[in-house]
Amino acid sequence: MTGLVNLTPHEVVILDEDGASVHVAPDGAVLRCEVYGDFEGTIEVPADDHCCDGQDHAARVGIRRQRYGAPTWTPVERVGTIYIVSYMAAASMREHFPHREDIVYPGEAIRNPDGVIVACKGLCRV
Repeated sequence: MTGLVNLTPHEVVILDEDGASVHVAPDGAVLRCEVYGDFEGTIEVPADDHCCDGQDHAARVGIRRQRYGAPTWTPVERVGTIYIVSYMAAASMREHFPHREDIVYPGEAIRNPDGVIVACKGLCRV
């Protein structure tokens, strides 16, 4: 038997191979990776019904070239435990700790008719 620990900030619902739902509540700790960015400039978005909180002037939106680095912390390896993280955190863990096979991310998203993610198809490794 394998235990699942959810290191994302939200519940993860996984459809198992028989179509049943496995609900994994957040652990409370969240695994993230470092974020670096270089400011490249701004774009102006015109004030209209879709922008700017009703202001009568254009919004200036910053553009950055963003990169991701090392995990902000590393979960302790435990026999029989698999950690569910975001894809970005899983990729960071794979790059910095390639021996770790206990790090997974949610598989293909399953969406309701409104496009909201309600579950995932299994779990994946990078």
